[in-house]
Amino acid sequence: MNVQRGDIVLVDFPYSDKTGHKVRPALVVQSDVWNQRLDDTIIALITSSRHRRIGAATQYSIDISTAEG
Repeated sequence: MNVQRGDIVLVDFPYSDKTGHKVRPALVVQSDVWNQRLDDTIIALITSSRHRRIGAATQYSIDISTAEG
């Protein structure tokens, strides 16, 4: 699959308890140079869940009621 940075892709994510899986959207964050050279690609999970730990350094919250969202 040929992907570029900024693409939204659908990924089959496993549940953390390994009891199942679900197809979810993800953002491709890896540079295009590495996307072409490597078999693996770095992505970021996209979720609407608010019960996760907001404020963690690895999370970015976007308010969809704003112009940016």
